[in-house]
Amino acid sequence: MSPRIIPIPLSGDLRKAQAKGVRHADGLHDTYFEQSKLIRSTAEAKIREADRLECTHVGVDNW
Repeated sequence: MSPRIIPIPLSGDLRKAQAKGVRHADGLHDTYFEQSKLIRSTAEAKIREADRLECTHVGVDNW
């Protein structure tokens, strides 16, 4: 049986602050995720270019 989660009751101001913090964290997550996708795609392009150059180099060495 999974443990039961009982939320702590919050007053109006604390509830607003918690919601604001959750929205802020969600926004940071989205921002970091987009940045990581951009960096990852750039790195993958560089790896593909390095593989292509290595194959070209091996082809030249065989001649």
